[in-house]
Amino acid sequence: MISAGLALGFLVAGLHWWLFAAQRKSLGGSFTTRYVLWTFAGRWGLTIALAVLCLQGLRANYVDFMTGFLAASLAVRIKGVLNVRKSHTRE
Repeated sequence: MISAGLALGFLVAGLHWWLFAAQRKSLGGSFTTRYVLWTFAGRWGLTIALAVLCLQGLRANYVDFMTGFLAASLAVRIKGVLNVRKSHTRE
Protein backbone atom coordinates (compact mmCIF):
# COMPACT_ATOMS: atom_id res chain seq x y z
CA MET A 1 0.00 0.00 0.00
CA ILE A 2 1.26 3.49 -0.84
CA SER A 3 1.85 5.68 2.19
CA ALA A 4 0.67 9.27 2.38
CA GLY A 5 4.26 10.54 2.32
CA LEU A 6 5.04 8.64 -0.86
CA ALA A 7 1.89 9.89 -2.59
CA LEU A 8 2.58 13.47 -1.52
CA GLY A 9 6.14 13.17 -2.83
CA PHE A 10 4.79 12.06 -6.21
CA LEU A 11 2.32 14.94 -6.19
CA VAL A 12 4.87 17.62 -5.33
CA ALA A 13 7.35 16.29 -7.90
CA GLY A 14 4.64 16.20 -10.55
CA LEU A 15 3.74 19.81 -9.86
CA HIS A 16 7.41 20.80 -9.86
CA TRP A 17 8.10 19.22 -13.26
CA TRP A 18 4.82 20.50 -14.71
CA LEU A 19 5.90 24.02 -13.78
CA PHE A 20 9.33 23.33 -15.29
CA ALA A 21 7.72 22.30 -18.60
CA ALA A 22 5.56 25.43 -18.57
CA GLN A 23 8.64 27.55 -17.89
CA ARG A 24 10.51 25.97 -20.81
CA LYS A 25 7.59 26.63 -23.16
CA SER A 26 7.42 30.27 -22.08
CA LEU A 27 11.11 30.76 -22.88
CA GLY A 28 10.49 30.30 -26.61
CA GLY A 29 10.39 34.04 -27.22
CA SER A 30 12.55 36.82 -25.94
CA PHE A 31 13.17 36.80 -22.21
CA THR A 32 15.30 38.52 -19.62
CA THR A 33 17.64 37.02 -17.08
CA ARG A 34 15.47 38.51 -14.35
CA TYR A 35 12.40 36.65 -15.66
CA VAL A 36 14.25 33.35 -15.80
CA LEU A 37 15.63 33.77 -12.28
CA TRP A 38 12.24 34.76 -10.83
CA THR A 39 10.42 31.84 -12.43
CA PHE A 40 13.19 29.47 -11.33
CA ALA A 41 13.06 30.81 -7.76
CA GLY A 42 9.26 30.71 -7.75
CA ARG A 43 9.17 27.09 -8.91
CA TRP A 44 11.66 25.95 -6.30
CA GLY A 45 10.06 28.13 -3.62
CA LEU A 46 6.67 26.56 -4.27
CA THR A 47 8.21 23.08 -4.24
CA ILE A 48 9.97 23.70 -0.93
CA ALA A 49 6.88 25.29 0.63
CA LEU A 50 4.72 22.33 -0.37
CA ALA A 51 7.34 19.90 0.94
CA VAL A 52 7.46 21.67 4.30
CA LEU A 53 3.66 21.78 4.44
CA CYS A 54 3.45 18.06 3.68
CA LEU A 55 6.15 17.11 6.16
CA GLN A 56 5.18 19.40 9.02
CA GLY A 57 1.48 20.08 8.58
CA LEU A 58 0.35 16.66 7.44
CA ARG A 59 2.94 14.72 9.46
CA ALA A 60 4.14 12.77 6.43
CA ASN A 61 7.15 10.51 6.82
CA TYR A 62 10.30 12.27 5.49
CA VAL A 63 11.83 9.13 3.96
CA ASP A 64 8.58 8.21 2.19
CA PHE A 65 8.15 11.76 0.90
CA MET A 66 11.70 11.99 -0.46
CA THR A 67 11.45 8.51 -2.00
CA GLY A 68 8.26 9.53 -3.81
CA PHE A 69 9.73 12.86 -4.92
CA LEU A 70 12.94 11.31 -6.20
CA ALA A 71 11.21 8.38 -7.91
CA ALA A 72 8.80 10.71 -9.73
CA SER A 73 11.66 13.05 -10.67
CA LEU A 74 13.70 10.16 -12.01
CA ALA A 75 10.74 8.94 -14.07
CA VAL A 76 10.25 12.41 -15.56
CA ARG A 77 13.93 12.74 -16.43
CA ILE A 78 14.02 9.27 -18.05
CA LYS A 79 10.92 10.15 -20.06
CA GLY A 80 12.58 13.38 -21.18
CA VAL A 81 15.73 11.56 -22.31
CA LEU A 82 13.68 8.99 -24.21
CA ASN A 83 11.69 11.75 -25.93
CA VAL A 84 14.92 13.49 -27.00
CA ARG A 85 16.33 10.23 -28.40
CA LYS A 86 13.07 9.52 -30.20
CA SER A 87 13.08 12.97 -31.83
CA HIS A 88 16.73 12.53 -32.93
CA THR A 89 16.08 9.16 -34.55
CA ARG A 90 13.19 10.56 -36.63
CA GLU A 91 15.40 13.10 -38.40
